[in-house]
Amino acid sequence: MNEDTLRMEIQRSMMLAGLEYFHPADTGFTENARPDILSISGCVIEVKRIDEKVRIEPWFDPKMIPNRQRRQLDYYSFGRGFPTYLGIGTTYGKPRRMWVIPWRLWSLLEDELIVANEVKPEDLRIPISEIERFYQYELDWQGKGVWGFNVDHPILLLAKIRTNHEWDVESIRFPEEKK
Repeated sequence: MNEDTLRMEIQRSMMLAGLEYFHPADTGFTENARPDILSISGCVIEVKRIDEKVRIEPWFDPKMIPNRQRRQLDYYSFGRGFPTYLGIGTTYGKPRRMWVIPWRLWSLLEDELIVANEVKPEDLRIPISEIERFYQYELDWQGKGVWGFNVDHPILLLAKIRTNHEWDVESIRFPEEKK
């Protein structure tokens, strides 16, 4: 399973929650990188996967988020104050697991683990038990590639409740073009 599958699953969850999303093209977005998911509802999400790598327990290698992506995430989160998330999910197990964690909190976790374990950033490994600390940001597996956001997840504050009249005429209209 690759990150594209995880991204599409998060996008489906966003759509079901009433959030619009966009997956920008890989080229020409900015000088640094492009996020995996942009939402016109107001957030940015970078998606990563946790493969079944085991020492004592499964873990995530922070180098999977290269500096160009970190610059982009920092720009939106710290520079612009924009809701910015790391979507991270397992590629193994039944059910698999998925989190959409605020980038600011993820950054604090990395800093905390570097200090606590007395390691260099390039030697850091984040065990899944540390990711489990973010239980409030874990999505609920609903089966068949569908995840649901926890009712307390902050991304839902951006969701627009869909109505039957969203497409009602408000501005002037011209005769429809004939095809």
